This record gives sequence, C-alpha cells and structure tokens, in this order.
Amino acid sequence: MRHLTHCAFLAFLLACSPLVSADENPCLVGEYIVESVADGDTIRVVGLEESIRFLCIDTEECSKGPDAPAEVAAMLRDYASYVKEQTRDDPFAKFDTPLGWEAKRFAEEWFPKGSLVRIEIDSPARRTGYYGRVLGYVYAKRNGKWINYNTACVRAGMSPYFEKYGRSERFEAAFIAAERDARIHGRGIWSPYAMGYPNYDDRIGWWSRRSAAMALFEARYGERPDAVSVMNDDDWRRLDGLLGEKVILFGAFHDAGGVFELAHRRDAHAAVVFDGEGVVDAVQRFVRRVDRDFAFFEGTLTKGEEAGGRSYQYVLEVCDARNVFVEISDPAKGTVERRFPLVLPEDHIHWSDAAAHMGKEVSVVGEIIRTKNIGKITFLNFDNDFRNTLTVVIHQEDYGRFAQPPETAFKSHKIHVRGTITEHEGAPQVVINGPDQIEILD
Repeated sequence: MRHLTHCAFLAFLLACSPLVSADENPCLVGEYIVESVADGDTIRVVGLEESIRFLCIDTEECSKGPDAPAEVAAMLRDYASYVKEQTRDDPFAKFDTPLGWEAKRFAEEWFPKGSLVRIEIDSPARRTGYYGRVLGYVYAKRNGKWINYNTACVRAGMSPYFEKYGRSERFEAAFIAAERDARIHGRGIWSPYAMGYPNYDDRIGWWSRRSAAMALFEARYGERPDAVSVMNDDDWRRLDGLLGEKVILFGAFHDAGGVFELAHRRDAHAAVVFDGEGVVDAVQRFVRRVDRDFAFFEGTLTKGEEAGGRSYQYVLEVCDARNVFVEISDPAKGTVERRFPLVLPEDHIHWSDAAAHMGKEVSVVGEIIRTKNIGKITFLNFDNDFRNTLTVVIHQEDYGRFAQPPETAFKSHKIHVRGTITEHEGAPQVVINGPDQIEILD
C-alpha cells in the first residue's frame, strides 16, 4: 500500500469499513467514499474492486470522454433519424441518448467525488450480478438525511422502475409510487419532448413478464430442495450437493447450437444437453414460440465438462422434451398454465413450416392461440401474426358438423390437422370440412 497521510488513512478506513454492523442491518454492504461516476446507474467507490450497479433502475446509455458533448449535440440535430437507425435491428436496443447524458449529470450531482455513500443489497441471496458487480441501493446524504438514490432517480424521471432482473424485495411500493409520480408530472423520460428511448411501455412489458416468471418460481418452487434458480447465489451454491440427483433448473437460457446455456454469472454457466429423438428440434421450436426468457429444465445433474466447445460448471441431462416447460400465471383466474415442447411424429410438420409445403396434403401440428368467428368463416391461428402465418379455415357450411364451436373447442390446445396447404393473400392456409380432419393432442 502506498504511504498515506494520517487524514487520508482515516478516510480509507472509513471507506472500507461499515459504520453500522451487519447484525443491525443484514443488507448493509458498508459506507464508502465515491471514486467516480460512470453513468446514471453505475459508480465506483474506494474499497470495492467492482463498480456498483444500482438495483431496479436502468438509466439510458451515455457518451463518455472528452468528445461526449459534441456527440450529444450531433444526436440532437436529427434525433428521430438517429433513433430509427439505432433500433433498426432490435426495438429494445440500448444506445447513447441525450437523456443518458442528463442522467449521468444527475448522478454526478448526487455523488460528488470524495463524498460518502451507504450501499445496501436487496437480500443476502442477491449480492452480485451477471458481471460480478455489487447490486445495490445507494444512499447519499441530503440535508443531513440518508436518501435512497434509486427511488429518487425514478421519481426524477431518469429511469423507470426496472424489473428485468427481478422486483425489489424491500422497496417495491416506493418504486411504483416514484414512477407514477414521474409519469404524472412528465419528468425526464416521461416528458413528451424527451430525447430518450421511444418505447418504454413495450420495454416495461417485457421486464414485467420476466419478473413475474421469477416471482412465480419463488412462490411455487422456492422451498423445494430439488428446484434451483441459477440466478440465485444461495441456490447456485447448493448445486454441488445435488450432483447425481434429479433436479429442476430455472433460469434465463440461450441456445448455443443444441446446448442450452443457463447463466449464473459471466464466468459461471450450466449446460442443458438433450438425449432422445427430436428433443433438440422440439425445444428449439418451443422456446422461439413461447416468447419467454425463462424456462424450467428437469433432468440429472452432473459435474461440469466440455460441451459444444465450451466449459461449464454443471451439466443437466434431459431425456424427454416434456422435461422442458414454462409456467404462465393468469392472476384473474388464479391459475398457472404449464406449456411443453411438442415432439413431432416423423410424417408430421410443424405449423411454422407450412409455407414450404404449398399445394401438398400434410399433417400439421401446433398450438392454437387465437381464434375468430366472423360468421361466414371461422379462423384458427397458431400465431398472433395471423396475416403472415398458417391459418386453419372452417367455412360456414361446414361449421355445423362440429359438436362444439371450433373457436372455443380448439383455442389454447395443441392440435393435429390434416389437409392441403393453399395460399390466401400470400399466407398459407388449410381449409377443413369437418371434425375428422382435426384432433386435440393435449
């Protein structure tokens, strides 16, 4: 350690040591001296090797370095075109914005270099994130009182309440109230003139689906010794004791060419490998279809190995497609629906491949998720994009042959339909004349 003056040494001790004991506050990380501000939701402090990633907020990205003011000015000259270019391939892309720059300045006012901050976590089981950064609520003194910057940032309109990695266990109500207040008063990102991301309601919908899936896991599986959320630090540490056992792993997944990766941290992954005819194809189709970031994988846990050219801490061996599933809650009905992949018989095709079989008589398998009866025709659809994907068509003269209305009998069911694929306004369709051409599989 470099030689420190007496005052500097006292400051260093203050920075590295909590002033309140962990016994009094188990979520306390400590009180530290601010070293630098990276942006609106990330700072570095003296005494912690990693930066602090603020919990439940996500300010927009910002330009950095000496050219930052000029880059912000360039964005402002034609901001609409700039946003269009940045979101061309991904509507949820993160990119530098003028509001990101404003959020950084907002954070710099809260956290002057050399000032004291208090850092707390949400729970002892959730200390660090994917990149190893401390996930924290950061407090600064305002008028002599410790104030939670995270909720203040949301109230100022510098960020929405960010649920992508889970809801706040400690301050859920405060975040919701802060966002509502910012929306009502049109602050920051909620201003009609905001130079920021254009689609927050869509982004928030995505984040909410993710956080709802995590909350559902905790409610239904949190006490089960064989169920593990790979994102949870305590759960991840339990895996060594479950080697050789049948377990359920839950987490965000990535298809790496037939090996599904479940990420705990940037350098800690579990691999899910499949055994059995058609299982990989069925799971790949399934995860594209269900529009969920999280899934359950049930199988036998083994110690890590090389798989697909990469190293993994653990490997889960799955032998049946029905050991992969998602669970979707319907709060209005108080029900939870479990959905599985569908393994196709050899002579069947998946509905998404119908266009490649135009003019041929085929057996199609899939799940009906949307239906509509307009009187003359009843439509059964496999996808919300009904104008461009396969539709099962039942004409009025054939409608009476069905014992129950087809629009209710087949909705939300996996079905097998036999018929000839024809084209209507550029999209594939199959017209059926009676119940002998369609059956429910689940």
